Amino acid sequence: MVRYIVPLLILLLPALGIALLMPSMTDENNAARLAYEAKPLLDAPQNTLSEYGIKNGSAMEDLRLLYYLTLSGLEQSEELASKHCASNEDLSKFLLGANEQKQRYLNPGHPAFSAENKLIDRWETPIDVRINADGNFIMRSHGLDKTPGTSDDIIWPLPR
Repeated sequence: MVRYIVPLLILLLPALGIALLMPSMTDENNAARLAYEAKPLLDAPQNTLSEYGIKNGSAMEDLRLLYYLTLSGLEQSEELASKHCASNEDLSKFLLGANEQKQRYLNPGHPAFSAENKLIDRWETPIDVRINADGNFIMRSHGLDKTPGTSDDIIWPLPR
């Protein structure tokens, strides 16, 4: 019985906002991760990113939505992240319909794409897309200063 209750409590505690047994919850990154991961996504891909890059929006929210749209597409097509998420160009092609399902997740001309169909952030800078050591993909915006590796860079998923 305890074997089932403990995992259930671990899942429910963050949703209830209780930080018991999780001292790292006070860490700003962990709190931000939980807040963003808890937000539901819309069903229709075009609607999911309808607020991408809007003036009063959040750059982290832009990356979060783009990331989960991609994960959803990979799950639907049962394809590997390493095949389609190794670079900005690969991921752009996947989202535009170059996948086994021929499913278009975003249309050309969407604010997430440059004129050259590269994924861009709200500052119109190409998003870095890479596969990490665990085989998962990460996205990085270079932030307002448009310079890689500075403190205003935004990474999704947030580093643990």
